[in-house]
Amino acid sequence: DSSDYDLTRNLADIDPSAEVGLYFESYLGWLRLKGDIRKGVGGGHQGALARLDMATAIRAGARDTLFLGVNVTAADQSYMEAYFGVPTARATPQVPAFSAKAGPRDANVYASFVHSFQGGMYLSIDGGAGRLLGDAETSPIAGTLDQVLTQFYLGTVIGYRF
Repeated sequence: DSSDYDLTRNLADIDPSAEVGLYFESYLGWLRLKGDIRKGVGGGHQGALARLDMATAIRAGARDTLFLGVNVTAADQSYMEAYFGVPTARATPQVPAFSAKAGPRDANVYASFVHSFQGGMYLSIDGGAGRLLGDAETSPIAGTLDQVLTQFYLGTVIGYRF
């Protein structure tokens, strides 16, 4: 909720949004390319996002693979305004009005270690860092929250391949 932080207290909440889209993934020798295009439907942002991801896959054994990669995400104006724009009617001295335009949203570097088990199960351990770009970075919402501009993450996934 926007009321959780003093800085965003005067801004409207953004409802959750379902997204529909297209996804691709292709291996070209040592290079893995993947990407997606998504559009918010129903409530929420109603915007469109596109992500391009490039990674190299390093086999570390018969069942183990290390992926090292980068990705970049861009968004349309509807998405950028929902998350990074500040309407004039909701501006404050601490958070001035700001019109967020379509363009890059963020870039990330990451590493993923994937261990495949027999029968289609796998375990992935993921870590990386991301940085806001363009109007997402210069928005008064993100620009005053230093911890928002660059974020680090670590996670794990247990999955099944069909």
